[in-house]
Amino acid sequence: MDPFDGVFSSDQLLELVNELMPPGKKIPPTKADSVNRLAALFNSSILKNSEANIDENLAEARSWLAVSERDLKASKILYGKGDYGNAMILLQQATEKLVKAHFLGFFTKSPKEIRSIGHKSPVAYFDIFEEEWATVLIDLLVPEPHKSKINIKGARDEINYKSEEMAMLSDKQIEAILSICDVVEKTVKSQRKPIRMLMENTLNGIVYPLQKDGILDDKQVERLEYLKKHFRVELVASASSLYLMSLITFPHLFYPRYPDGAIKPETYNLEMGIVKNAPGVYKQLNKAIKELKKYLIVRSG
Repeated sequence: MDPFDGVFSSDQLLELVNELMPPGKKIPPTKADSVNRLAALFNSSILKNSEANIDENLAEARSWLAVSERDLKASKILYGKGDYGNAMILLQQATEKLVKAHFLGFFTKSPKEIRSIGHKSPVAYFDIFEEEWATVLIDLLVPEPHKSKINIKGARDEINYKSEEMAMLSDKQIEAILSICDVVEKTVKSQRKPIRMLMENTLNGIVYPLQKDGILDDKQVERLEYLKKHFRVELVASASSLYLMSLITFPHLFYPRYPDGAIKPETYNLEMGIVKNAPGVYKQLNKAIKELKKYLIVRSG
């Protein structure tokens, strides 16, 4: 059965997708089943996200964004006063809440799904990679030799069992992570034109035919057109950077609070990697907040 109920045949879908792919990255006919499955999941997602659901997600995202900004501001004030332990607690909270805002607004997760994200916010990203659409996308795009390197379970174990090691990342290690954020930002910005072209091709090749067939209504298409017009590739970069920030901040909710923990509150001084590099983390979070704010305005139409 065709995933779009006859709107596209299997061959047409594969042809459309390959038109969106860069040279040298075309998907072979042997992957047609994966293309069809991804299309079916895309179609299901469109139908699931009604106007009411989108509006609820956006309203919830704005709420999480507001409290994230509040915690970030408080963290900066405490940091300036030398109260580094409490500053790091609030830094973790600001990051966690910003992750939840991103998942509501950017990844279109529901408020119910967001409630399942605990204090270990990096785990939310692993959940995405285990969703069916992500596994199908990996099957389509990741070369065979590299697929074995994708180890979500191993990444989860790192978060669950090595929080102390993550909390004690050195100054140099955190500097390296922050530099990765800068590289990602520059790389994504360099792809601004191809990304916009991809969005244009998606509208012309997929969205408008779905509108013509009655699967998408005019309001949904208007929002997609508005999104294409105002979309900023910087949001993609900030979403990637936010994942890295969640990795280096998640352990710091509890260690500064309790004197009987593996890491003592007095450890939080300017010799500690996360404390010394907090200004760099603040900078990345400010960028993520700025881009998400703009995106939420666009999504609201």
